[in-house]
Amino acid sequence: REPLPPPEHRISGEVSPSESTREGLQMTAINGIDVSVWQGAIDWARVKAGGVNFAMVRAGYGLAADPNFKRNMEGAAAQGIPVGAYLYSRAVTTGEAEEEAAFLLELAKPYQLVYPASLDMESPGQHALTTDQRTELALAFCGRVEQGGLIPAVYSSLYWFETMLDLRELKPYQRWVADWSSQKPSLEGGVDLW
Repeated sequence: REPLPPPEHRISGEVSPSESTREGLQMTAINGIDVSVWQGAIDWARVKAGGVNFAMVRAGYGLAADPNFKRNMEGAAAQGIPVGAYLYSRAVTTGEAEEEAAFLLELAKPYQLVYPASLDMESPGQHALTTDQRTELALAFCGRVEQGGLIPAVYSSLYWFETMLDLRELKPYQRWVADWSSQKPSLEGGVDLW
C-alpha cells in the first residue's frame, strides 16, 4: 500500500484559490499537503479519504524536474484534489529566477493549477545575497509567473520572511510560510498558506 505523506508535510491555507489578494476576503481554513519525490509513490485515494483539500506539488529544483511531479499531478487530478506547484529555487540572479519561473510554467502547462505557482526560497546560494537581491529574485520569479497567467507566491520559512526578504516589496504576492503547526503564523502583511 502506498503511504500518506507524513504529518510534517501537511499544510493549511486560508485563501480563496481564485484570488491573489488578502484584502476583503472571507477566510476559511482548509487542509492541504506538500509533496515531492521524497514522499515516494502516494496513494491519492487515501489522501482524499484523509480529508486533504488541496496539494502543493514540487515541480522541480532549479532547472531539474521533480521525478514524481507528473505522477503527483495526475494522481491528485484523478481524485479531484486541486493543486498548486512550487519550484525549489537555486537562482542567484534575476535572470536565473525568471528562467526558473519559465521552467515551472512549462512543467505546469498540461495541468490546471488552482493554487499558486510558488517560488521556494531557502537555498544556500541565496543566503549569501543581500535582502534587496533576494527580494528582487522573488519579484522577478513572481512577475514572470504572473505574465504566464498563474497566481504567483513565495514559499519560505518565517525566519526568511522576517529577516531575509523585504515584505513591503512582496505585498502583491501570496505568502506560503513553512510552519507545520495548526496555528496560523503571524507575519506582517499576512499569510496565505502555512
